[in-house]
Amino acid sequence: MASEYKHIKYFKKVNVRTNTHETFTDVENAKTSIGLTGAWLTAGSPTVSYALADSNTALAVTFEFASNDDQETFKTTYGNAMADNWPGMATGNTIDDTSAIGVESLAYPGEIVQAHPANIINRVYLAKQEWLHQDGTVSSEATFETPTRA
Repeated sequence: MASEYKHIKYFKKVNVRTNTHETFTDVENAKTSIGLTGAWLTAGSPTVSYALADSNTALAVTFEFASNDDQETFKTTYGNAMADNWPGMATGNTIDDTSAIGVESLAYPGEIVQAHPANIINRVYLAKQEWLHQDGTVSSEATFETPTRA
């Protein structure tokens, strides 16, 4: 793979009732708890690697592509998934259905959940994204707010 086509997405899971982030025991625990799903993970045929970050509260997912075209395919697929089915991109959300209103909503633009915001207990969200130079240094970075209870 060409190291000039590489970026890292950092996913976290927060309990919005207590405003605490889940601490993961290892990479497999984080992958299971966050539950990333969908074709966007393989669009553009990336090499995907996983690591824990931020005191084990983030799952760092590194995507490396063979070419710019492959990376652009991924970016398009990921963007479409966010716009069309952001709730379906992870399965790690916990919802309190005891007071469900039956409304589908995205209370926070970065969250991955499908339920009325007041019923959400845990939210999986994209906390940070880094685009890397060929030498592995950060070219650009975007951070996103921790979702709070709506």
